[in-house]
Amino acid sequence: MATNMDSANKPAKTQDTPDKKEITQVRVLSVEFMSDHKLLKDNQADWKNTGALYKKPDWNNSHSNPISHSRGEKIQLKVKFKVWRSGAAPESGTLFGFSNIRVPMGKDKSKQLLFIKKGVNFDPGKKIDEVVLESKQKLPATMRVRRHRFEIRWIAKGKKQYQADTSKNLIFFTLGNPRDNGNPFKGDGVTFKRMNLAVNWIRGTNERKSMDIVEKLFDKFPVYVLSFNDLEEDQQTYLRKHPEIKEELKRAGFPVYMMDGVSIKDPDTKSIYGPDIGGPWLLAEYQTYGGECQAIVRLIQAILNQVGSPGKAGERYVNANAGKPYEAIFRNYGTECTGPNVKRKYILAAHPVKVGHLYTQDEVGVNNYEAYLKFTDENGEIGWFGGGVGKLPRDQHPITVFYALVEYEDEYVKKIKGWKFRITQLWKYKGKPRSAFTNKEILYDENTRTSSENTFVY
Repeated sequence: MATNMDSANKPAKTQDTPDKKEITQVRVLSVEFMSDHKLLKDNQADWKNTGALYKKPDWNNSHSNPISHSRGEKIQLKVKFKVWRSGAAPESGTLFGFSNIRVPMGKDKSKQLLFIKKGVNFDPGKKIDEVVLESKQKLPATMRVRRHRFEIRWIAKGKKQYQADTSKNLIFFTLGNPRDNGNPFKGDGVTFKRMNLAVNWIRGTNERKSMDIVEKLFDKFPVYVLSFNDLEEDQQTYLRKHPEIKEELKRAGFPVYMMDGVSIKDPDTKSIYGPDIGGPWLLAEYQTYGGECQAIVRLIQAILNQVGSPGKAGERYVNANAGKPYEAIFRNYGTECTGPNVKRKYILAAHPVKVGHLYTQDEVGVNNYEAYLKFTDENGEIGWFGGGVGKLPRDQHPITVFYALVEYEDEYVKKIKGWKFRITQLWKYKGKPRSAFTNKEILYDENTRTSSENTFVY
């Protein structure tokens, strides 16, 4: 039985008394990236520009979003946290975030990318509190494009130090902000599947300079392909044994890969393919079979846009009019070759031909144009990259990848029960110097629906 004497003998409470209420835990509940691109859509299933934007927050204990973020910038975050021990007094302290990225700090030195927010009020009386903080350092401006399993170990420090959890996100580190002009024909639109491929391909070049990256990407397509007949013999044999794969290629749009907004009728099966299945991105999936020059150019431009490559990239389609055969015409859209004789036809021949001779289409190597990516890097250097051709030497004119501009007429050959081309005139291009050509540029503006024309020196 307790007595008054027992109570009197109890020690008085002091600050060191164990039952004094103190903060027992600080826990980070969620992390939201505020400096990311906010363009990445949740589509890992196909190449369509579909899927919803990932919902915020970007990390909590139940889920983690992939993120795309530009290199050379600070990472800004909104962090929500909770303090435990009801009735304990608030404490002013610091929230630390220790990431798994190292930032170069001079020769052979680096520091951990840190997040530090001082003066944080750790108040157990609030259900949830939040702070906005950014990394102490910028991401390296020269870091390579890559996927990174980004982790931040959070520590809250008041009177004591609390392990506040570790947030984890997959981050695509890009060259800059992705460009999306809303053009499905050019593969615009940022999705997980597209970003993943773009980052992997660019990282695979093992290059840091934008001009070198573009060159290595074009090296993935050493030739262009105009039809199934242009494939290697072993590929044609494989497709004959596996018609279902050939059907897949047709559905993907081989070799033009421009199915977005376009329906194409297959001459063999009469099937209608398209629209809206991913445009040039399908070429990446069927890279080993290749595609037309314009498809290659559109794919690589889409990849550069996806990762916000510095510099300026524009499509240019070069051909000529036989009325002025040595005036090369550069457009930002593809057209057929033309000439003064309305009873004849005109094409660019990839292979050597002779006037008066008969040829099949494959023997001529028929082209309406060569598609190029005209790339101007951040230093003003210009490079010309042909689909299936690669980077041109500076002293080579773009139209000289063809043997000649050819005038021809169709002629029925009874022996083969089919048509051939009879060459009636030709203007040879192969081997001619740049000085042999004048150049005209015709650019169409989709917004104003007007064209501008000017001459230039290549």
